[in-house]
Amino acid sequence: MDSTWPYNFDCVGLPKNTPHYYDMISVPSLFYDAVKAKNKYETVEIIKRNPQLSVSIVIFYDNILRGAFYFKKDAKYSMPYKIRWPTKFNNNNIIMNPNELSELYNFITVQKWNNTYMGFLVNTINEYLIELRYVMSLINQHIPVNNYYSLGINIHNSIEMKYFIAKFIPGYKF
Repeated sequence: MDSTWPYNFDCVGLPKNTPHYYDMISVPSLFYDAVKAKNKYETVEIIKRNPQLSVSIVIFYDNILRGAFYFKKDAKYSMPYKIRWPTKFNNNNIIMNPNELSELYNFITVQKWNNTYMGFLVNTINEYLIELRYVMSLINQHIPVNNYYSLGINIHNSIEMKYFIAKFIPGYKF
């Protein structure tokens, strides 16, 4: 081919830091100590009290990181992303270009889930959300869920459990 067109030209620049660095600094400050210690119980307790943040972390992983990875894989361009939650380091100043996003996604998926900070956090949130979806299906089938009240905060009946679960499921209406 005689063209001088730079096919698969990557115009967003090289990553400024390693994926391990972004893995460490992108964890929200609320979760940082529990995730660093790999304390699953403490992490779940924080998840219970912060449903919007937990859902936004999963959306960040599923949409932003995975999207940047597949855009790069398909030789398309995506946009930089600014971390919108408070972090322990560089509070509200973390802007990652598409290469850094795709490298972070690759780092999280290639490593074992408990060897990375974001991998541990996303996996813990997903496991908790799976349990909540299971409880919601039991409630919808009119099966008693007394044993699952501990998944919520100060829950005493199925209606309270249903309202608690609705905080974690975007778009869910009664």
